[in-house]
Amino acid sequence: MLGAVVLALVSGGIGGAVGVYLERTGGVTDVELPQAGQESEERAADSVAGIAARALPSVVTLHVKGSAAEGTGTGFVLDGRGHILTNNHVVEPAGSSGEISVTFSGGETAKATVVGRDSGYDLAVVKVSGVGGLKPMPLGNSDNVQVGDPVVAIGAPFDLANTVTSGIISAKERPITAGGEKGDGSDVSYVDALQTDAPSTPATRAALSSTPRPGSSASTPPSAPPTAAPTRAARPVPSGSASPSRSTRPSGSRRS
Repeated sequence: MLGAVVLALVSGGIGGAVGVYLERTGGVTDVELPQAGQESEERAADSVAGIAARALPSVVTLHVKGSAAEGTGTGFVLDGRGHILTNNHVVEPAGSSGEISVTFSGGETAKATVVGRDSGYDLAVVKVSGVGGLKPMPLGNSDNVQVGDPVVAIGAPFDLANTVTSGIISAKERPITAGGEKGDGSDVSYVDALQTDAPSTPATRAALSSTPRPGSSASTPPSAPPTAAPTRAARPVPSGSASPSRSTRPSGSRRS
């Protein structure tokens, strides 16, 4: 028994020494795994990647903080003067004295103020000042959309900015209601919506739908229900899209 123990110890020592020697002297041949070669970063203009590349610079993430609640949402740049379209429910927690911060796709941030809001259509416009190089996203035309057209949505689920998902237009002219926050029905609007199956989460709901077409990049304003985009003249459909929505939580609560 003692001899076996001694033999095991000696063998282990020799093995360790040999291993250290081979490692230091390069006696062990390197193992290389096969890897794909370098490919072009160019993508077709009407592909999901191509649309996302054009749309992302126009998409922003909003961080809203009020006295009783705070949350995040998404919007997109409307013009070079700093106007940004988002949902009314995104900015609502700010109230009259809260703070709204806008983060652009490149990481730049700016304070924003509400210049207009409509609870009936769940739309709001905020404005940033002193920001250069803004890239507006033109509005599309929902009348050009057909069932089965590809859809791209960009949002910030759980504050994960620049998240891109895709799907199709599932149906047109879905009757929906928007608003209703006042409780007396005075702010309820009835609209026809585009139904999509683009993946939806708490912060990519009401995603702006997008129908990819070569050479175009336009956006559909946010809508009230999950994965629906109203098809009125004021609510066209994009070829690149953003995803205004929110994830609101009580002030002071921790993020998951």
